[in-house]
Parts: sequence; structure tokens; C-alpha cells
Amino acid sequence: MKKRPWQTCNVFSAGPDGWRLWRFQRAKGGVTLEREEQGEAEQGIPGNLATRSLRHLWQPLINVAWLPPETVFLRVIELPAGDPAEAPMMVGFELERLSPLPVADIYWTCEVLPGDPGRPLTVIVIMAAREAVEACVRRCEQTGCVPDRIELPLVRELLECRPETDGAWLLLRREGDQITCLLAWWADGRPRHVALEQFADTDADAPERLARLARDTAWAGELEGWHGPRTRWHLVADEGLAARFGESLRAVAPELEIRPPLALADLAGRCAASDTRANFLPEEARARHRQQFIDRLWMRALSTAALVYVFGVLAYFAFLNIQNYRKDNIEYEIALMHQSYTNALALKAKVAVLRNQIELKFAALDCLKATADNLPPELTLSSFSFQHGQRLTLVGTVPTSDQAKVAEFTEALSRAELHGRRLFSKVSTKSIQARPNRPANWSIACELERPQP
Repeated sequence: MKKRPWQTCNVFSAGPDGWRLWRFQRAKGGVTLEREEQGEAEQGIPGNLATRSLRHLWQPLINVAWLPPETVFLRVIELPAGDPAEAPMMVGFELERLSPLPVADIYWTCEVLPGDPGRPLTVIVIMAAREAVEACVRRCEQTGCVPDRIELPLVRELLECRPETDGAWLLLRREGDQITCLLAWWADGRPRHVALEQFADTDADAPERLARLARDTAWAGELEGWHGPRTRWHLVADEGLAARFGESLRAVAPELEIRPPLALADLAGRCAASDTRANFLPEEARARHRQQFIDRLWMRALSTAALVYVFGVLAYFAFLNIQNYRKDNIEYEIALMHQSYTNALALKAKVAVLRNQIELKFAALDCLKATADNLPPELTLSSFSFQHGQRLTLVGTVPTSDQAKVAEFTEALSRAELHGRRLFSKVSTKSIQARPNRPANWSIACELERPQP
């Protein structure tokens, strides 16, 4: 799987007197410096500048840390022609011969120099004491920078010089109270010798010691065959260091060429832009950093889920309180309207009773009128009973010889109409009781036809 290129790169340098950080953004054709920060040794990096977050999954961030040059050893070796990716494996077979310390006590990496296909590979092997690399990792972690790559900046500056001609190169830089010197010898377009030395800034004989180192290296070059009388010497140092060491070096190299060094921000940019595979970061530290990043993502995801849940519960209770408030308002309005509603129901019931009484009164009158209109002359009405507004009972007498008139009267009542509708739904003769030598008693029951409500 192709690795996604980084979008943000932090170059971090920490020393006894404090730390510095340069933040770069990838731009078309190179990198651009976005910001520069510095602080005391015990002060952390502000604003989580070097801390990965979720967005760095699709906008990758890398942190490059500079390794202090103490207890760092350099060697140049030539390997058989082959694939540059296989160079670290071949260097591993030569490590015991190259390392000044036991292999178990060092971390190492290598810088494979570009060359023509088919030619031997030139490799700069960089070795450092295990304690120094682990201390660098701890110092970075304490300030909030989790390194993805640890490299030696002086080697990067040497490679960025790109010597056009063969010769000796001396790179001087002041690191706190120490002066670091990288001596490199180029012949036939490739380095043949590199050495790293340090001098105390307060050491009065430092210029003589550096001149002696250059002279010894020149003699060794003559024996090896890559140094001649026309070898050019180059000193890369600032004005102060050039003035201090230039005079003693001219005794070894009369035609010494002095060049200004790269600014720290420019050197950091070159480190950020390089695609080197040289990396001092221990594998166990890399695995720990990756696991911490995954754990941090999980914890943030769980924290976000918990916050969403809490806000959801709070929103639910807020919505519930609003609904309860609205319900209480409605109940209060109902309570205010309850008495009026009860009074309205009572008034409605009274109106219904009065309307029913009026209807019953007129119904009784209608029944009485129907009875008077249809009563035969032979029948005598002795009792008119109107019950519950629904039943009508007629009682009377009739001569014994005219009992058939009772049936006629019953028939006439069943056909009686009021306003085009039948007045009675059911009319029946309940009884006719004949008595000797006296008129017969009759009784008729009627049920009113009441309209449906």
C-alpha cells in the first residue's frame, strides 16, 4: 500500500538551554515555513502543535527530531552494486566491525547516497549510544513532541552541500557550550571519509586540535590514495567560528574556502523535504507511539460518545420539562374553564328538561285533541291518563249494544296524524268488560310516535 505523503511536518531540536520547533506545510514544489516556536527546556510545546489528532488520519503529520551529536559515530563504507533498499541489511553484517561500541549498546541507521546504476553503493553509517537516543526520545516526549524520525542534522547539511569537486569539508556548529565539527572527504564524486568531533567552547587549544585532526586526516588520505596536493578545503561556519578556526586551518590548507552555513530554519526545511530512510527512532518507541495514538483516538471517541449521550439526555429532559410546562398550562386553563363548562352543562340540562316539558305538554294536548276528534258519540270517556310522555291510557264506558264502536275508535286513533306524521306508533284495546244491565267498561292503550333525537 502506498504511503500517504505528509501535509504538515514539525522539525524539533532540543538542547540543555531550551528547544526550538519549525512547522512546515507541504507546498507545490517544496515546503513552506508556517511558524517557528522556541521555549525553555522544561516548557511544553504550546497548542498541541506536535500532537496528532483525528484529522491527521487524512492530513498526515510527521515529527522530525534532531539527535544531539554527543556519542555519535560516523563511518563511510562501500557496498556491492545492488538495490539501495537492501543496503541496511548488508550494513547489518558489517556492524560489529564498524561500531566502536558493542552492538547491543547502540542504535544505528544509514544514509545511502545516490549513484549511477551498476556502481558500488556508498553508504554513510551513523551510530549512536543507546542511552543518547533513548534520552532524546524521552526529551521529545516530555515537551509534547512524539517523533516519527530522528536524524543527525549535520549529515543532512553535508549532503545538502552537494560538492561539485573533490575536496575536504569541515562543518562547524556551536551546540550550547560545545562546538561540533563534521569532517568529510570527497573523492571521485563520493565521500571517502567522515568524522565527527566535539570541542568545548571554552577550550583554548580547540583550533590547534582541529588543525591536527585535519592534518592527520590528510595524511591518511595520502596513504589511501584519495588525497593529493591540489585537494581543496572548504570551511562551513559562521563568522565567529570562521575567524576563530580559520587561521589554524590555513596552516594545513592555505587556499581554504569559507562558506556560510545554512540557517537553522533552512536546515530544518531541508530535513523536512528529504525522503531519507535514515532514522534513529527505536522500533519499540515507534510501536508505543502508535499504540498511544490509537488509545487516544479511542478515548476521544468514547469521550465524544459520552458527551453526545449526556447532551442527548439533557436535551431530552429539557424537552420533557417544556412539555410538562405546557401540560401544566393546559391543565390550569382547563381548571379555569371547568366551572364554566359545568355551569354550561347544567344550563344545557335545564334547557333540555324545559324543552321536554314543553314537548310533553303539547303532546298531551295533541293526544287530547286526537281523542276528542275521533271519539264516537256512543262512547263516553271517563279517564284520560298521559304517563311519562310516552303512554296514553283512555278509559270509558259504552252501551253493550255498541261495543263495536270501541274497535272503530281504536282504528281511528291508530290513523291519527299530526303535521303529516302518525301520532301513535301503537294503539290497542286493552279490555272491554260487559256488565249486566249496565254499560260496558273499555280501556285503550296508546304509545306515542316520538321522533328520534
